Amino acid sequence: MIDQIMDNHQNVKSAIMMAQNEVDKIAGLKQKVDEENIKVNSRKEDEKQKMARIAELKEKIEELKKQASMQHELEEDRVLRQKQDQYDELEKLYDEKLEKLAIYKA
Repeated sequence: MIDQIMDNHQNVKSAIMMAQNEVDKIAGLKQKVDEENIKVNSRKEDEKQKMARIAELKEKIEELKKQASMQHELEEDRVLRQKQDQYDELEKLYDEKLEKLAIYKA
């Protein structure tokens, strides 16, 4: 009877050690996941900044192209270009609002 109790005690002890090892593994994996999530968020932020810089540079290029071409335009062409610029700005605002809406819906 004592041998059986000792065997059961040893089995329980082994099971507890195995469970503790699994808990340690899970904690380690959770820590790795947290670290990777931080890296992912950092990369996303970097990407946002780079995309904003790209958009800024594209706008600057367009402005420079407009300035170069405006020197040879008729008044009607200037008015048309202004209207097109207004339209482009409104379209850009609309797209931004759609993106924000999509983020809020997600």
